[in-house]
Amino acid sequence: MVKEQNQNVDKYDIPVWRKYTLSVQEAAKYFHIGDKKLRKLIDENPDAEFILWNGSR
Repeated sequence: MVKEQNQNVDKYDIPVWRKYTLSVQEAAKYFHIGDKKLRKLIDENPDAEFILWNGSR
């Protein structure tokens, strides 16, 4: 029964390439870099063409 529940959850996952936005964790996984490195890149490039949202900030 546990296996069936996991399969149901997986079928509702949206592929990364179909998402409008990515979380830091999703972007780090997609680009094969650590989330700390990604956060550092975001902090070092405030005028870049990407946006980091953390909750409502």
